[in-house]
Amino acid sequence: MFEQFGDIGHLCDGVPEICRVLHEIMHDMNEARYAGQVEALRRTCESRRPGALARQYRAVVSEHFGGLGP
Repeated sequence: MFEQFGDIGHLCDGVPEICRVLHEIMHDMNEARYAGQVEALRRTCESRRPGALARQYRAVVSEHFGGLGP
């Protein structure tokens, strides 16, 4: 998800890193980064809606099984 949508939050590798990130957020909140994360999450959400997923599914089926339809 990070590769496709960018900065969607923090990905931590264990409890010590979670504590470090939480401390950083609580003491030095980067509002511009947060706004970017909110926008990235909005795009992520839109891409997972049924209509968007149906278009992706249709493209895959057409590419690999195009001869099945009328």
